[in-house]
Amino acid sequence: RGVMAKRAKEPEVDAQLASEHGVSAEEWERLVGILGRQPSYTELGVVFRYVGPDGAEDEASNVNGSARAIAGVVNARGNVLGMMPHPERCAEEALGNTDGLTLFTGLARGVGELLEAAR
Repeated sequence: RGVMAKRAKEPEVDAQLASEHGVSAEEWERLVGILGRQPSYTELGVVFRYVGPDGAEDEASNVNGSARAIAGVVNARGNVLGMMPHPERCAEEALGNTDGLTLFTGLARGVGELLEAAR
């Protein structure tokens, strides 16, 4: 339960992993040069991963069998999200599951905090 709400430990990112996600060697070197270190998974655009209740990646939690247990990615600007799981399909008791509600309540809380801070 609440798998989407758990914070997963990000795997180490190296040039090999980055290339598997379409980052060229030149782009990798540029990223490392800008950051002064290897980028994180999130900095490569991975924002959601399939993990178990303890936040650890395991095969049973990777329900779609996605590579590296990736469940959601964003574009470089961060304004477009692509997500494989469909939390809207499990956000009501009538649908038989409310695990997806955690994502929506978290988003609403975050937006509310941003609006409050902007006042």
